Amino acid sequence: MLAAFVLGSSTVAVMPHDWLFVGGEEVHSRAQEGAKEVWACPMLCVKLDAPGVCPVCGMQLERLKDTGDTLLLNERERALIDLQTVEVERRPVTHALRAFGRVGFNQRRVVRISAWVPGRITRLFADTVYTDVRRGDHLFEIYSPELYSAQVEYLAAGQGGGGRLAASARQKLKLFGLLDAQLEALNKTGEAMHTMVINSPASGTIFEITPRAGDYVMEGTPLYTIADYDTLWLSFDAYEADLPWVAEGQDVELTFEAHPGRVFDGTIEFINKAVDEMTRTIKVRVVLDNVEHLLSPGMFANVIIQAQLGADGKLLSRGLSGRYTCYMHPEVHADEPGLCPICGMPVELHAAVAQPGAAEPRLLSVPQSAVLDTGERQLVYVMSTPPRFAQQGAAWVELEPAAFEAREVVLGPRGDDFVAVIDGLKEGERVATHGNFLIDSQMQFLGKPSLLSPSGSGATPDPHLGH
Repeated sequence: MLAAFVLGSSTVAVMPHDWLFVGGEEVHSRAQEGAKEVWACPMLCVKLDAPGVCPVCGMQLERLKDTGDTLLLNERERALIDLQTVEVERRPVTHALRAFGRVGFNQRRVVRISAWVPGRITRLFADTVYTDVRRGDHLFEIYSPELYSAQVEYLAAGQGGGGRLAASARQKLKLFGLLDAQLEALNKTGEAMHTMVINSPASGTIFEITPRAGDYVMEGTPLYTIADYDTLWLSFDAYEADLPWVAEGQDVELTFEAHPGRVFDGTIEFINKAVDEMTRTIKVRVVLDNVEHLLSPGMFANVIIQAQLGADGKLLSRGLSGRYTCYMHPEVHADEPGLCPICGMPVELHAAVAQPGAAEPRLLSVPQSAVLDTGERQLVYVMSTPPRFAQQGAAWVELEPAAFEAREVVLGPRGDDFVAVIDGLKEGERVATHGNFLIDSQMQFLGKPSLLSPSGSGATPDPHLGH
């Protein structure tokens, strides 16, 4: 059986008796030549340089060999702790990031209509929310003395021969919300109208109506809010540890309870620049097509991002590789340089993520289970010397045990199964992936460098300290 003692803030695991202590014939097969011989208490009280009785508990001290900063394990001991090792090699490092998001309006597709002139609303044509309208559809009818005077000025300027005065009067009416067709009708009749129909400047769905028929409005009074549902935004929170796996232009899979069995596609458009002080998360915005109008603002979604690191350790995203984007409007993507169709700024080659190569990117990595982590230090146990075997008759006999040493490593992003290694390991080395906690406990007991004792210690901690 295995037992454990808590020593202060450290935990020391005690292995079976003959795993800790050696004697007689086993000494030379288990320790390096010239290793220091020490005497230890079986109850982990003390470790001394000479045989005798433990000054704490009175038990007879037993002999063990100090092999420096390495730990020797023979075949039986490796089987006893079910030791498993893997080779450090280059592998694909992937991660499936899952989050919970909420659908909202695409704010760039939301149009707020306000009164261009003061007047009285005589009639509302679009009088209920969630009504679909198209650009040019009539919204309301207004009586406005200022609008009537502008029509009179326009007609008078036209009768006077036109020119810049007529063009200025025409532009003024267009700013008041009149369409070219209405101006042409005004030219034909030659008479100013006391009431004028104002039409929708955009297509979409009405989700807010402020006035009612008979209301008097001033210039700038909010009237309608129209949103285009063809594209929507979805926001989700990403923790700081998730940021290495998130990049603009990345493909996102979305599922909704309202549409079971169906997967919707989206693209990360924007990553916030500030961390929320309360939640320690960063808002990530996804843009998704909604031409079928199956999705609505306010819906919740399960977000899945299949991410992979490139050969340089940076996030690999094929979404924007080799394409041009506008940094003011990141939803704009182009295959060639030019101007943004929204703001007119030059689009630039996107270079925020790694460019994929023809071969599958592979990164020096180890399994997650190989890493012992205190939060401040990351440690792996490397097989510094493999065991040596020789054939004796029909059987293979182990001549020299395997040697393990603690190695501090610098790690990159952690994937689902593997973690990227930046420094501390070389390709081809072998690391322990199972049994490494027991190795660390034995290293700590022997005063060798371990996870909680980077430089080791000269004596075994006193388990009775503080009792």
